[in-house]
Amino acid sequence: MLISKFTSDALTQLVPTVDSDLSIRRIHIKLTTPMQLIDYDQLGNEIDRFLLTRPWWYVSKEPYAWHEHTHSSNVIIIDRVKHGFEKELRLLGSRQYRTAENCEKAPLTIGTLDAVHPGWLTVLVFYTTAQGNIPFSVFGIYVPHKNAFISQNDCPDNHNKWECGFLKTTNCSLPKIITDCTTHDCIRSIPEVSDTTVLFTSSSINATYVRPNTEEHKGLKAMAHYPIPINENLNVLLKELDVYVTPVMKYRKPYLDSVPWTGFLRAGVFPFMKFIFRQTYLYRSHIARLLDRFYSKTGVRNTDRCVAAHVRRGDRATSFGEQITNMTEYCYKHRHNRGGIVDLGCFSTPFASVTLGHVLDSAAKLVPPEVRTLILASDDEPWMVSEIEAMRQARPEWNVYFLEAPKPENHDKKSSEEKYNYMRSKGGTASGTFWWGSIELARQCEGFVGHFGSGATMFFHKQLCELHQDFENTCPASFDIRTIPELQTHMDE
Repeated sequence: MLISKFTSDALTQLVPTVDSDLSIRRIHIKLTTPMQLIDYDQLGNEIDRFLLTRPWWYVSKEPYAWHEHTHSSNVIIIDRVKHGFEKELRLLGSRQYRTAENCEKAPLTIGTLDAVHPGWLTVLVFYTTAQGNIPFSVFGIYVPHKNAFISQNDCPDNHNKWECGFLKTTNCSLPKIITDCTTHDCIRSIPEVSDTTVLFTSSSINATYVRPNTEEHKGLKAMAHYPIPINENLNVLLKELDVYVTPVMKYRKPYLDSVPWTGFLRAGVFPFMKFIFRQTYLYRSHIARLLDRFYSKTGVRNTDRCVAAHVRRGDRATSFGEQITNMTEYCYKHRHNRGGIVDLGCFSTPFASVTLGHVLDSAAKLVPPEVRTLILASDDEPWMVSEIEAMRQARPEWNVYFLEAPKPENHDKKSSEEKYNYMRSKGGTASGTFWWGSIELARQCEGFVGHFGSGATMFFHKQLCELHQDFENTCPASFDIRTIPELQTHMDE
């Protein structure tokens, strides 16, 4: 399809059956306007506008301002999710994107937990809980932090930083009691908030919050177990879902059924997180540029076969800010202080006991001998550099690469803690896109190695299960480092 200027309206006019015709699986657009004349901010906004209310479509290729203006850069490719997963995403879309009148009638839930870094436990706990407790309320995310996963100079006029990095979860208005707030944490500053969610009377600007354990709160929760308000589109989807079997998450062999982290596979595919973490054009552009620089610097191609690994260390390898050199010994020595060491993995497989050698041995179990490229991710870059250097002579057949972490100004003068915090969240857009860029880089790999006692590793793995290579909702061949006998402490036995 040839278009001089892409807009969401132009696309739907050219292809009016883009949503209803299920045989349309890919939209391939070539822009005829010279690349140097394109308004990239406007283009990105229009792509986001098309995707916003259509979570069953996602963009696979698009031009960016930093691209070299080559003939192949003026292409937009938008793909449709597989048939089996579209209905649930359509249900989410109908629930979240409503008319103004419908927004006035539907309760709204917003999380109280901190979402400073996208992808961590606090975000996931709230939305998993909210889904079970109030399944048909509208849900919103509000992140007012100045130092979150978006830098202050990105979207400076947008008070809700979530909507700078990710497509907004609803077109309904958030209550002004939140958006007019000037404190550091607007949600938790609401009086008598104790739950992980705040329930509002409607999804509108004049909504008021409802105190927990009141009759009004109980009534709204009960009402939100049914579609609010009843509308024809939502009813049709619900009737279809009554006879709809949730697709089972597939996985590539080898994949051990005995390890405990396969539970979510049996639970089937749950597209909720895919819906939440749909990135904006701004984020996608930053991530694509990170990967472009990685490929240019390393010589790795995005078609190269590989194994990905995520090794959780960081604050799981220290005690009171001090690096622990022998974590297993430290665990045994402090075994009676369970609360002080449980987060270090001491009662299973200590995080800091894992070496690059263990990762490579595990990776070799997943792929044939001709695949000897490892894409490594960790929250401990100095450890990766040291381990890679030490393994060059011991494992010359392996090539190990990683995406470099963002560095603060005057990096050499910063403490280890300051460097770590900058990498994790204090770097704003650089921190957030580093995390998601590491995941995006790993999607080209056919295997995954990780310590599945880590929530971060589990999240990383789940993203690859949603999409890696050309596989959708299929987990890569995977290995749980906790199953290595020599690393297990058996302290709980």
